[in-house]
Amino acid sequence: MYKITIFLICFIAFSCGNETVSGDSISMEDFAGETGELVDENIEILDTIRVDTSGILNQFFSSQLEQFDTMSHSKFNPIDRFTYNQKFKIEFKSKSDVTYGKDKMVAPRASFYYYSFADSTKTKNAFYNWLDCFGTDCQQIKLFDDSSAIKMPPSYIAVYDTVILVADYRCEDAKFNWTPFQDSLKAKFGSTARYELNVKCGGPIKWK
Repeated sequence: MYKITIFLICFIAFSCGNETVSGDSISMEDFAGETGELVDENIEILDTIRVDTSGILNQFFSSQLEQFDTMSHSKFNPIDRFTYNQKFKIEFKSKSDVTYGKDKMVAPRASFYYYSFADSTKTKNAFYNWLDCFGTDCQQIKLFDDSSAIKMPPSYIAVYDTVILVADYRCEDAKFNWTPFQDSLKAKFGSTARYELNVKCGGPIKWK
């Protein structure tokens, strides 16, 4: 059942981070801090970073619990392969359904990714490399160049000096309004990101 309680979040905040985890795996008990410009996903890396969930992330999570059930996930994102200090992967499942097709009801979901970096250079390195191979077909995307079509699910991406936020949605949830979710992210992390883009199902890409 999709549920993260405040107790669990607080427990994680004070738990020790000295456990060995694989490059792609993530759970609410293990948050991986990795080093190196490109991570070999088959090498286990010692996590020496303790995550402060009492800060901005915890505020954001807490603000969404009324509307969403939450749980950790381990879905891959291209940023996983590059240098970062910390990462969170959280699945948000709406407590209210929307219609899909003629008579089907679905619970909208967002796969959320948070990555923090040591400095703005490492942030840009990860983001620019991602743009070089963006979407399912590894399409090269230029900065601020809106693309008419791209093979990938709907997404919201915000890039700050040392943080990258990603929310991947589903095409079948098109009738759900994700704007308040995104506005809440910006309210917590800052209204002005270095780069901000929205991707609709199959495109287009829209930069802000």
